[in-house]
Amino acid sequence: MEAEAEGPERMIGRYSPDVARLGRSLIARMRARIPQAHALVYDNYNALGVGFARDLSSASVIISVVLYPRW
Repeated sequence: MEAEAEGPERMIGRYSPDVARLGRSLIARMRARIPQAHALVYDNYNALGVGFARDLSSASVIISVVLYPRW
């Protein structure tokens, strides 16, 4: 899990332009919709997940955006 301060932006660069654009849009929409939420970033070998939680615990994630390199 990445620290919230680093965010997903540096990791999105390896995704196709369409996926990166959609991912940025969805993450921005979730941040606007629930601005008080913490963004927990999970980066692994085949996907990038951003979970939005009430605190820094993965158990409190209420919604996630998951990006795969090609879709």
